[in-house]
Amino acid sequence: MGRLTLPRLASPAGWAAIVLAGGQSRRMGRDKALLELNGEPLLRRVVRRLAEVTNEIVVVGSMEYAPLVEGLNATVVPDRWPGRGPLGGLGTGLAAVASPVALVVGCDMPALAPALLLLLADACADHDAAFPRLGDRLEPLPAACRTSILPAIERLLAGTDDPPLQGIASAVRTRYVEESAIRLADPALQSFLNLNTPDDFARVAQLLT
Repeated sequence: MGRLTLPRLASPAGWAAIVLAGGQSRRMGRDKALLELNGEPLLRRVVRRLAEVTNEIVVVGSMEYAPLVEGLNATVVPDRWPGRGPLGGLGTGLAAVASPVALVVGCDMPALAPALLLLLADACADHDAAFPRLGDRLEPLPAACRTSILPAIERLLAGTDDPPLQGIASAVRTRYVEESAIRLADPALQSFLNLNTPDDFARVAQLLT
């Protein structure tokens, strides 16, 4: 008898969330997902923030992360394209969610503003993807994408190069959310804080304590 697989249920909100946690953390020198802010692992903090706007959360990364998100209605899935960077993680996450739209964040973004996440989800309503733009700089995360762009991601990953996450923006119908709108949802732009180095961690830990 085959193994019984329960169907995934789409979020009532209409969108899911994907946490990219498959990086090597080379510049940090230790696993970023396990770093603690105010006594809480960073990955768990990020998932808690996402739980404020959706109840369908997929973490792309090591299955060892499962205990970190226990009780938060999050599922951990291994990367289908290991070593292919955030775009591979995005493809993995989009293949795993049931909702038609997914917010996408990194596991090292401890100050995500729910209002900005809702803005991005709404911006994706009639587009394939929504990316923030601060001034003339496109920000890869947080973002929102439709699951229908998975074939476009697979085509990019079929190449020999490792395209950046925001490389998908030029391959699909993308809406760019401008800084003026972003600042209404997140005036201090704290959603874009991320932790790449020990200095980043020390600075952000002091800011959020």
